[in-house]
Amino acid sequence: MICSQVYRISRKNTEDTNTVTSYQKKISRLQKNNQSLELQLKIERNNVALNNTNFESALQHERSLVRNLRKELESVIPTSTKEILFNSDNYEAKKQEITELTKTVRELNMQVSHLQDKNMSIKSQLANLYDDQINRRTNTNPDKKSIPDIATTLMVGTSNLKGINEKKITPAVEITKVIAFTIEQAKEKNR
Repeated sequence: MICSQVYRISRKNTEDTNTVTSYQKKISRLQKNNQSLELQLKIERNNVALNNTNFESALQHERSLVRNLRKELESVIPTSTKEILFNSDNYEAKKQEITELTKTVRELNMQVSHLQDKNMSIKSQLANLYDDQINRRTNTNPDKKSIPDIATTLMVGTSNLKGINEKKITPAVEITKVIAFTIEQAKEKNR
């Protein structure tokens, strides 16, 4: 009996040892798993902290860019406003100048038209006066022959006159060429 009890105790101890060993293995695995998870948690916390730092840095950079852009815009807006006002005033001045020039052109066109009418009237009056003077001359001296405007001249000579262009001599006189004898006839008479 004692043997059997010892065997039972020994068996129980073996079972207990096996159970304890099994639990120790589980505990060891769980501790390793826990350490691995703690390490991953540390890594993730570090990654989150790094990401937060990067995000904060990027956010600060973006805020700085926005501030700089705002400053630039704040300096550009008054300048642009001044330019717009200047260009608007300049536009109005040019518009007024164009209106005045258009008015002046209309007035000058009317003056030119009026002067052209006067000119035509004066020309008409001169033509009437000239016609009246011609009519008076013809009516007061009906016996006189009308005097031609261009004088006529007679050019008498030898056959050499053929080479002379009478129109090139003078335009003030109308020249008529007459060949009286040839060169041979002139030589014979001189002998």
